[in-house]
Amino acid sequence: DWTDGPAGLCTDGAIVGETASREECIGACDEAGYEAMSWETIGGACYCHREGCCISEHDPDTPQWCGCGEKDGFNPEFISPSECAAHGCKYEFEDEEGWCACGKEEAMCASAGGEWDCMAFGPMAFKGFPPPEVCDYDEDEDDDDCTPGWQANECLNDGTVTYARGCSSCDDCEMYDYTAATGGRATCDPTTNTMSYDNGGNDIDVMPFWSGCWYDDCDDDEGSDPTSVESPFLVTGDLTFE
Repeated sequence: DWTDGPAGLCTDGAIVGETASREECIGACDEAGYEAMSWETIGGACYCHREGCCISEHDPDTPQWCGCGEKDGFNPEFISPSECAAHGCKYEFEDEEGWCACGKEEAMCASAGGEWDCMAFGPMAFKGFPPPEVCDYDEDEDDDDCTPGWQANECLNDGTVTYARGCSSCDDCEMYDYTAATGGRATCDPTTNTMSYDNGGNDIDVMPFWSGCWYDDCDDDEGSDPTSVESPFLVTGDLTFE
């Protein structure tokens, strides 16, 4: 028998598709051999979970986890850093990847050409065990890999991906050869501002990759103003911003 739990989403889940109701989601997870379920009330996405997960609680009447998604085939995450800053959004970088983050405010998202998308979760259900504990995220609050300083990306004409993080200035960045480090699987195209990663076979990920130099103060606030600087490898002059 399935027992009701609090509204929320369990960790380590697998989405099995969309269902018209929470009851159909329970049935789908039961048939698939899972012991827990979460149901997204806005879009109807059904998530199935195994025993041992923790619960991220949510208010079922308040949309959460809002973000700026694709609209009419256009993805605002792929706009350039200068365009991103012009819309009041912040261009984010993690390792070698970059994207425009407009997920803080609905107006920012609309300005950038995206569609505001939110999620809300109803009561969960569990089979054969009581509802687990709520997830404790306090342990990860101080886990921040960001190093304040100048950051740089460069796509060479031969398709080599290079980057540097935490530099003292744009003139003092020792570029890391990411193409060599991945055995040639990561390459870039300076004419389209994209980077491709070959996962093997026909599985190739394509993501935005803009050459430039910028300062990151590790502040999560969005809406930073663009700031121009001179750089020996800066490809376009307005990509650097704080």
